[in-house]
Amino acid sequence: MKTQTNWISRNRSGFTLIELLVVIAIIGILASMLLPALSKAKEKAKRTKGLSSLRQLGIASHMYADDNNNHLPPMVNHQNQVGNWSWDMPQTVVSNLLGYGFDRNILYCPSFAKQNNDTLWNFTSQFKVLGYAFATKGSPGLAQSNIFERIQLKTVTDNRSGATYTIGISEGIFVADATLSNRNDREGHGGNFSKVDGGWKGHSSPHLAGGGAQDRLPAGGNALYLDAHVAWKPFSQMQQRRTRGPFFWW
Repeated sequence: MKTQTNWISRNRSGFTLIELLVVIAIIGILASMLLPALSKAKEKAKRTKGLSSLRQLGIASHMYADDNNNHLPPMVNHQNQVGNWSWDMPQTVVSNLLGYGFDRNILYCPSFAKQNNDTLWNFTSQFKVLGYAFATKGSPGLAQSNIFERIQLKTVTDNRSGATYTIGISEGIFVADATLSNRNDREGHGGNFSKVDGGWKGHSSPHLAGGGAQDRLPAGGNALYLDAHVAWKPFSQMQQRRTRGPFFWW
C-alpha cells in the first residue's frame, strides 16, 4: 500500500524546471515564426481596406465633378488660399465631398490612422488635414504636369526634351497614399521616409517595409486614378512629385 501511495504521489507531481524551460523555448520559437506572417497579413488587410476607402473617395470625387463641370475637388478655396501640404483641403470642399453620403474615414488611409484625429480635422478655420495626397488644382508644391484639374486627358511637355505626351484618364493619379520623405532621393538612411520633419509633428510614410526601426523604405502605396479605378503601386515604380520638401511620392 505504501508503494502505491508513492507511485500516485510521483505521478501527481508538476513539471520540472527543465521541462518548463523547454516548453517556453518552443513557444518562443513558434511565436517568432508566426509574428512575421501575422504582421504581413495585417498589413495586407490594411492595404485592402485602403483600396476600398479610395474607391469610395473616387465615387465621391466623380459625383463632385458631375456637379462642377467635370472639375475635381480643388485644394484651393474661394479666396484663392492654399495650404502648406498636399493633404490640406479647404473646409468647404470637404463638406461638399462628404455631402454625397460619405463619412470622413474615406479621406484617411487605414495605415495612416494617426492622421485621422480631431486636431487635424479642425486644424484651421479654412483647411482640414487629410490622410491622402491630392494632385488637384492648387495642391501646393506640385509641378503643373502632376496636377489634374478635370477628369480628362492631359497633354504634358517634357521640360528636358521638349517632347509632348498624353496622360490618359486610366493613367493619371489624382489621389495617393501620403508617401513622403525629407530629402529628394530614394534612400532610407537617417529616417528619410520614417522620420519626416514638418507639419504638426513628425510624420512617417504609411506602408513602410521591414527592416530597422528608422532606416526603412516604403513598400509602395495605393493610388486613385482619374477613371476612378484604384491600384497598389510598388515603391520601385513611384516618382517624386513635389518641387519642395517634404517630398511626396506616387
